[in-house]
Amino acid sequence: MSIGFQMIELFLFGIFVYAVFVKVVNFDGWKIVFFQTDYTTAIDILKIGPFIIPFLEIVFASMILTIKYKKSGFYGIIFLMTSYSLHIIYRLFIAKDHDCSCMGIFKAISFLQHFYVSLSIIILSILSLFYNNGRKINN
Repeated sequence: MSIGFQMIELFLFGIFVYAVFVKVVNFDGWKIVFFQTDYTTAIDILKIGPFIIPFLEIVFASMILTIKYKKSGFYGIIFLMTSYSLHIIYRLFIAKDHDCSCMGIFKAISFLQHFYVSLSIIILSILSLFYNNGRKINN
């Protein structure tokens, strides 16, 4: 069972590293995409979003590969993906905006498919969190 959860950790790490890479390589495009939704320009704290989100993604992804910070890393990933899921729900049902503005390999999928991917990542993270909470880890 342990190898399966290690594979989940590596998979999540890979997804987040890829997401950060895409954002950093096309940072100007990422900023445009980020500010396409009206609430991201209306809430002052979100003005730092294009800078802080890739930073948090790489930090949380790195944390899940360590024994000491694994639990915090999973909580961080769950927070990020829940926030992103709420963003998707807003775009689908409130803003009625069904055009995906993602970059990279995810640009070809719909918002509903994005939601399913996001939900899957949340579920995998929660399962891994429960698995790791049940293990005896000496810090």
